[in-house]
Amino acid sequence: MIGIHLDHDEIRALSLRKETEGCTVLAAIRTKRSGGDLIADLERLFKGEEVFRGKAVLVTDDVKFLSSDLGAGGGEHLSEEKLLAAATWEMEPYLDFPPSDGLFDCRMQPEANEGETVPVLISAIFKKKYETIAGALKGVGLDLVAAYAPQAAVACASDLPESGKNKVLLDCGEESIKGVLLSEKGPVLFQDSPMTPGTNPSSDMIRDMLYGLGAQGPSETEIVLSGKALNEELLEDLALEFPAARAWGVADIPGKEFDSAVVNFGPEYALAAGGALGGMGVFGKTIPGVTDRVPFGKAVVQKIRENRRLIPVAVLGCFVLCLGLHYGYTQLRISRYNAKIDRLEEERKKLEGPLSEKKRLKNALTKIEEKRAFVQDTLPAQNRHILVLLTALSEMIPPDVVVNKIDQLDTGTFFLKGNAYRGRAITDFSEALSSLESCVGAFLVSVCRTENASSARSKILPYDFTIRVLFGADQDS
Repeated sequence: MIGIHLDHDEIRALSLRKETEGCTVLAAIRTKRSGGDLIADLERLFKGEEVFRGKAVLVTDDVKFLSSDLGAGGGEHLSEEKLLAAATWEMEPYLDFPPSDGLFDCRMQPEANEGETVPVLISAIFKKKYETIAGALKGVGLDLVAAYAPQAAVACASDLPESGKNKVLLDCGEESIKGVLLSEKGPVLFQDSPMTPGTNPSSDMIRDMLYGLGAQGPSETEIVLSGKALNEELLEDLALEFPAARAWGVADIPGKEFDSAVVNFGPEYALAAGGALGGMGVFGKTIPGVTDRVPFGKAVVQKIRENRRLIPVAVLGCFVLCLGLHYGYTQLRISRYNAKIDRLEEERKKLEGPLSEKKRLKNALTKIEEKRAFVQDTLPAQNRHILVLLTALSEMIPPDVVVNKIDQLDTGTFFLKGNAYRGRAITDFSEALSSLESCVGAFLVSVCRTENASSARSKILPYDFTIRVLFGADQDS
């Protein structure tokens, strides 16, 4: 949230980010007002400041503020329309524009009851003035959500006091001193003391306001002072009678987190901070801030009241809209279910793949077992050596050796030709063959490595070999 204080000779802005507990101050900037076009001043202030984008609240003297007691019993049961109408009538003598051309906001104070009067806080601004400022802020990337009077911003600039205690907040400007007395429930009393142009607030003026707000000399009441005109001399003078008086600062912002880019942050930013904190509802105070935004539900109710004859048409339109929404929702659900069916069908095919492969391998294993039975039981007895050799190949052959061909010279002499990845694997294979039953010996006839192979097979299995295996009486050959 961006808090912007439009002072009479300066613009100050503060960027706050609401955290889980408290806030983080992201940046604080200021610029002198040129006395001319406000849009040019805002563009000069916010140019290149990327952190100052998004929602913003404005604090300006253009917002009229009044703390009053409405002469209407049963305040808690008044409708919002009746309360605002009574507040508009109460505020009218203090306005410099017709009430019909203004934006108003009215909030009941915490002590509102069902007595003869209703204590309220009222804010009002000329609608065209608000629209002009909102347009200027929109041009620099800011969305104005509300405008506060300085008195309202002061009330939000610091946390509420502890139970049973009070707190006084004073903002010492160059044209007036604005004060508010806070209780544990919220603001209780407001005061505004104008000053002669060109003069600075004196300690006597501040003391008079403190007395008027009920501040006591001892430390029962916490006193927080802020504003551009506040200085060390004033604080030291007030401390003689009010030792609890202090300058507004870090302790008044929840969280107390600061970005490293924040510089020149001081009491003069209290109103900008109060506006931002009030806009975010950090302290939960019922402080009025005017806005031209109307909630959707309220806008609909107003339109219905203004156009009662259109109610049947509106009901029919709502019915047709509901039918359309229902149809669209149904079609959306159907499309989602169809997509889900397609996805499940793909998953079914993926799951059936391993089952089909298992069935294929089972059939292949059955055929291999049949062929193995044929080799073991059917072949003539004189071929028993080849049966032993073939049986041993599947058990002894290393994983990186491939036998391509077996030549049988006679009943006891065999030549195995193949390829291998490692030469050591060929030697291991030859030694393993030597341990076969009835085997006289296995001898390496040749081993050759293929260099710069062109085929993929030769690249993977670069060694060509020939092994002679002797069985029985073929030892001398």
